[in-house]
Amino acid sequence: VSAVLGPGPSLRWAQEGVRIAQQGPRAWEAATEYFKSSPEVARVIGFPQFERWVESGIELTQEAPIIAASYFRASPQVLPTLAPRHISGWAALGRGLSKGTWKSSSLAARFFDVSDELVQQVNFHELQMFVSLVQTLANRSYDLAAEALVLGQRVLPTVSEREELISLATVLADTSWREVRGSFEAATKVSLSVDRKLRRRYFALTERLARQGLGNVSTFMVDSAQSLARLPQDQQIIVL
Repeated sequence: VSAVLGPGPSLRWAQEGVRIAQQGPRAWEAATEYFKSSPEVARVIGFPQFERWVESGIELTQEAPIIAASYFRASPQVLPTLAPRHISGWAALGRGLSKGTWKSSSLAARFFDVSDELVQQVNFHELQMFVSLVQTLANRSYDLAAEALVLGQRVLPTVSEREELISLATVLADTSWREVRGSFEAATKVSLSVDRKLRRRYFALTERLARQGLGNVSTFMVDSAQSLARLPQDQQIIVL
């Protein structure tokens, strides 16, 4: 660290590790991950950003050390992709999932665990939308919210209309929350079957139907995608 930050900041680096460890019971777990990850983080971001990164980690440690440990552990893979201006925002997204319970803390930690693959594929606005969806699901079921994180990690990289899919899933989270899983799984079939130029229109139509009370949205998506796949792509616009 001293080779990257210099002697003065290096002293501050060590002091911050001690400060993290003093935040409460089990805070040493977060401090351990801080010391492991910080040399690589220091090579990626400058000292002003490094200080903001540490402050976000301290706030997460105060929230729950398990969350901060995941945040520090994920940082060497996430920060090379994440714009420096979004570092504190990324930390805040995870912190927002924590509501002071064991399940919510585990969900927040899981968010940081999957952040590496997410930030490689989605922009920050899409990430904000996705976390908002996860939070809505958490109000219904923490198990489903945790599953949504895994689905997002697996499905979002395969879909170019990510914002439209997340918007549809958010409507379903409010109207028929058990349909969210199926909508993500069906989205991959839509990507394979519907002409790329028409997919945004397709998701907008599906969202409108969901808002109007259509049941079994995921089944509709699978069946309609299969039907559209039978048409030449230049004729799909006639249907949509």
